[in-house]
Amino acid sequence: FGSSFLSRGLRKSYNDVRGTRLNRASLLQAVHKGFILMVYLIPKPVKVQRGRYGTPTISCQPATQCCCGCSLFFGTFAIMFFHLFLICLLLAASTGDIMLRYDIVGLSYLPDRGMLLLAFLMMGLVIIPVGMWGVWHGSSTHVRVYLTYLNATLVADLGIVAFFLMKTSCPAHEAYVCGVNRILSALGLVVSIFSQTYIVFVIQSYINELANQGGPELKDLLVGRAVDEQKRMNEICYATSHIYGDEGSMNNLLSAEYGAVVQGEMYTGFGGAHRVFGTKHDIGYSFAA
Repeated sequence: FGSSFLSRGLRKSYNDVRGTRLNRASLLQAVHKGFILMVYLIPKPVKVQRGRYGTPTISCQPATQCCCGCSLFFGTFAIMFFHLFLICLLLAASTGDIMLRYDIVGLSYLPDRGMLLLAFLMMGLVIIPVGMWGVWHGSSTHVRVYLTYLNATLVADLGIVAFFLMKTSCPAHEAYVCGVNRILSALGLVVSIFSQTYIVFVIQSYINELANQGGPELKDLLVGRAVDEQKRMNEICYATSHIYGDEGSMNNLLSAEYGAVVQGEMYTGFGGAHRVFGTKHDIGYSFAA
């Protein structure tokens, strides 16, 4: 393997010095150049990114949009909203199972595991609004809390889906119907895995986006600009209220910017000022002073 690269390097170096008179110096120069070319021609090893314990890891580029056009902000917020809506429906159906004795979701057949499922769903009533608040205010920590809850939900959901989809009543049907049921069950499980994995990928991409941006967006800094402007104008009105009165300051100066001359006072003058010592202000100081 190395000899082939050496021969290629020597051949290229010989072609460079061909046509000149070969002596010992030129021959040594050609051999030296051949070794250098051999080093550059050998493929360099690919640098593998390794994890915490030295194991190689595969990095995946985060998503930049959701559902082929929607922003990650909208996609993450919509996922949380529909997740909360689904939990509310399941809690309502479970209430009908337990209190009204209407068998809607089948909790009467699973009393112990049904109570555990209800407890897990009630955790989502607190965690999902926390995640929605984090999405709205650009806090990656709150969104990460929701992502942990979502991962636990997906693991439990995939286990339940795999159990019920693969459980078909084959002995009571013909072989053809049984095969179709198993194929549809497998396809449903694959679609469920891919869709839920994509949901986790979108939320993780949004968390990475928030981490790279450093939290809230820059446009959030302009939220209090109107409030600060109104506060500044109120301070100007308060500073001139002893001259114009409260009503005059509010009517004349509230809509004026700093340094502007009010139209009503441009001809009459501001007035109301008094000299400190009753005379003119003398600024003709001598050099001795």
